[in-house]
Amino acid sequence: MKKTLGIRLAFCVMFLFILFFSNEVLAANEGLTVLNKENNEYIIYLDSTLDKDYEYAFTNSNTANKDDLDYIRAEKETSDGKYVIYVTEKRYNDYFFNGTAYVYVRDLEGNYLADGIEIDLKDCISYDVIDLVNNVTKRIAVDTTQKTVTQRTENGIVYTTTRGRVDITDDSDSEYYYSLVKLPNTEEYNRFMDLAEELNSLKAKSELYENIRMCKEFYDLYYQLMPRAEGWNLVSDMKIEQPLDSKTGDQYILWIRNDSKEIEDVQFLTCFQNEDKEFVKDKNIVKTTSKLPITYDSIVLFVILGVAIVLLIVAVLIKKKTNKEKNINE
Repeated sequence: MKKTLGIRLAFCVMFLFILFFSNEVLAANEGLTVLNKENNEYIIYLDSTLDKDYEYAFTNSNTANKDDLDYIRAEKETSDGKYVIYVTEKRYNDYFFNGTAYVYVRDLEGNYLADGIEIDLKDCISYDVIDLVNNVTKRIAVDTTQKTVTQRTENGIVYTTTRGRVDITDDSDSEYYYSLVKLPNTEEYNRFMDLAEELNSLKAKSELYENIRMCKEFYDLYYQLMPRAEGWNLVSDMKIEQPLDSKTGDQYILWIRNDSKEIEDVQFLTCFQNEDKEFVKDKNIVKTTSKLPITYDSIVLFVILGVAIVLLIVAVLIKKKTNKEKNINE
């Protein structure tokens, strides 16, 4: 009996231990999105209450009486943006510099929305991440609308093939390298493409929160998937041709690197290919006689020929005159 009781007691202690530490791990930044604005200034989004006004308070004690804290009215990130919690330089020094900080949030009616959530400012997204993601595909200037046209003739048929091409229109004095990855590929590459499409659809919106978390995931994949040193090919004549075996609708991720300025960029491409056939019609064969150059010997021959023709004409005329006189005498 004692043995059974001891086992049950040990099990309960273990369960409480796991539950306690699990809650501790989940508590930090739970339901929050933290953006590092600059240096020691941060913007915190309360995921559950973005469009509703509220007030918040910081404390360094998770056992503080929440009703006695000094609450601050939430502000909008922009005039028509989300309500956010601001960590200013002063608030950073007061609550975050030397200890663990917690936040309490309540609506204007006094209903609590966040009850002592631990804030970990290290688990944040920086403006550098947002800036890089917003400028992807624009860091190295390219023209993705160009076409390459080639022709070949087989068995009396002319094949005209048109394929897509990427022209680099950036600094012509720099040396560029590229790497092409066909999709679908790995799970990471497929997710990278999906994120690019989702973020592109959200760029028209002014609200930063809508894409802030996707930006972080995209940023991590951007540096994870970027080719290593041996995965690049030299760009020739500032042009990157579509693969010969590609078909219309094929999707590729194109990595481009400006080696001179150490700038990398990526493009998301959908291939285009078209092939026209034309039968070759029969054509008249025209023979051309080569003309010999005129020389001194040729002139002599022409003179002799001319004299012979004149003598022939004179002989014909004399003969006709003779015949005519002969007929008159008769």
